Amino acid sequence: MTPSQKPPATATIIWLIDALGMGGAERLMEPYLQHLDKTRFTPRVGVFQVKDGNPLAERLRNMGVAVDLVPVAHLRDPLALPRVIGYLRQQKADLIHTQLEFANTLGTLAGRWLRRPTLTTLHTYDGPELGPKTYRRIRLMWRVLRRYDRRIIAVSEGLRQHHLQYAGFAPEQIVTLYNGINLDRFTPADTEARQAVRRALQIPAAAPLLITVAVLRSPKGIQHMITALPHVLAAQPEAYYLVVGDGDYGPALKAQAAGSGLAERVIFAGVRHDIPALLAAADLFVLPTLGDALPTVLIEAMAAQTPIVASDVGGVPELVENGRNGLLTPPANPDQLAAACVQLLGNPTRAAEMGRHGRQIAAAKFTELGITPSGLCDDATFIRRAYLDATGRLPTLDEAKLFLGDASSDKRAKLVDRLLDSDDFASFWSLKWCDILRANGKKLTPAGVQKFRRWVYDSIRSDKPFDEFARELITASGSSRIPLRTTGGPAAIRTTRWKRRLSSSWASGFSARSAITIRSSGGLRTTTTELPPPSPESVARRAARRRTRKSCSQRTRAKSLSRGPASR
Repeated sequence: MTPSQKPPATATIIWLIDALGMGGAERLMEPYLQHLDKTRFTPRVGVFQVKDGNPLAERLRNMGVAVDLVPVAHLRDPLALPRVIGYLRQQKADLIHTQLEFANTLGTLAGRWLRRPTLTTLHTYDGPELGPKTYRRIRLMWRVLRRYDRRIIAVSEGLRQHHLQYAGFAPEQIVTLYNGINLDRFTPADTEARQAVRRALQIPAAAPLLITVAVLRSPKGIQHMITALPHVLAAQPEAYYLVVGDGDYGPALKAQAAGSGLAERVIFAGVRHDIPALLAAADLFVLPTLGDALPTVLIEAMAAQTPIVASDVGGVPELVENGRNGLLTPPANPDQLAAACVQLLGNPTRAAEMGRHGRQIAAAKFTELGITPSGLCDDATFIRRAYLDATGRLPTLDEAKLFLGDASSDKRAKLVDRLLDSDDFASFWSLKWCDILRANGKKLTPAGVQKFRRWVYDSIRSDKPFDEFARELITASGSSRIPLRTTGGPAAIRTTRWKRRLSSSWASGFSARSAITIRSSGGLRTTTTELPPPSPESVARRAARRRTRKSCSQRTRAKSLSRGPASR
């Protein structure tokens, strides 16, 4: 690139999120932003709160991604929405991607205010069981997303179906897109690396090791695994249970382990950044969750070839095929949880086979960003989609037969070109543009609506460039209530209040001459319009109405004065 050349412009994408702790939604931002094409997009993260020090913020900054704190303590803060709007306006956001409750609500509203497209990713199952206060906020979030969000991503099909049922989203508004990971980070550890991890944690090299990686919250169900651990120790006396993560529920879990006499067998490792090595050093991954949409840590365990025991809830069955790469148990059932753990710990051959199958599933479904390209559709599906998208109608029988009978290799490209050149395309999309630009009877006269639509139709039909289309639209002036004759874009159909401005002249009984400047892509020019004088009958009616209003006002004033000060 020479010094005189400017670098290509990039679109600014703002990620809005509640906090940057070690939760699943937060951790997923790192690989997404890492794989984003920086030559086309400029990412920036806005975080509303600080939780556990926001450990992921520094890691994002080390990747070259700017992270800003936009303080939002709660939704009741009257300055929260203006603060978010100001931040997005200052950063000149082209696209807003929101995640988690506060960001979904405020970010979507701010995008609507700024007329910027918004995209939301949903990670959790939300319902009345969260309590009345939280559920009110969730319903508010659903209402905002339902009305204003362009597209909603659910991280599992189970989560999508949940929101279709409870949130009322339209089926075409919400799509399923699985989370994904970089499999290269997760490889089976050799014996030396495995022993090094265990030595650092003071765990015997030959001891059976169960591991859970999660934010320490009650819905993760770790308390049920601690309850089940004595039954596991009865069959595997040398077993250890490693809990990786931190959270508000941590002190309660430590107290439970100590009260059960398991303080030496339950190891709380806190927040760790060497998850691949920890998973490779474990014999069994346990996730006793009470409800998760699509736990990314399960994909990581599969990639590390660690067999899994998990609850049969939420999106977990979309990851764990019972009996193939792990075992599923009912949630909050310590007895069956212990039985499943004992079954796999007592059969290392079967456990190793499940680990290999887990790696295969992870490689097939969740590699990199989890975006598996769909296959090419057949010709019948293609022609139906092409006609609906381009013309808003289905192809006729003759059109379908002609296309399906064509054996040329470029028939799809020819069909698209033919549709874009058709009158149906111009007619369909002129209606769409008129709807977007609100060309209706509230803004224009009926004749103005028809003229506006005709101008949009002609613009599309002539393949007018969008910059020229926008320039004519924005710079136009004039009125649809004055019979102007102009060919310069929508200048003659913009609505103004000329009737009110000239009402005094009409009532006076003389004709009015109005010089109106027409501004369009062709330049400036002046048109003089002769307004016909009002008829004597209309002048008399106007004068009579004024006299009636004046006399009524005088009578009301006289009655008020006659009643005295007390009545007033």
